[in-house]
Amino acid sequence: MVLLKDYCSEFEAYVDKGLLEDNGINCVVYEDALASLYPAPDLALGRIKLYIDDDKLELANRLLEEAAKEQTPEEGQE
Repeated sequence: MVLLKDYCSEFEAYVDKGLLEDNGINCVVYEDALASLYPAPDLALGRIKLYIDDDKLELANRLLEEAAKEQTPEEGQE
């Protein structure tokens, strides 16, 4: 498995995990115990990691980019 992305938010990590799994990509969220005990933004930075199968890296990046574009309002459409 290879690291796909670091997160500050456990929620965001699991949203992305769900999207990837819905598209047939096996993935795992690894959370450092300190991220739960001390949820301050500066301490949690990079403590939650999403790992995927090595051979799915390109597809996973593309899916996450497409999802981010769908969530971002286009210019003039707010």
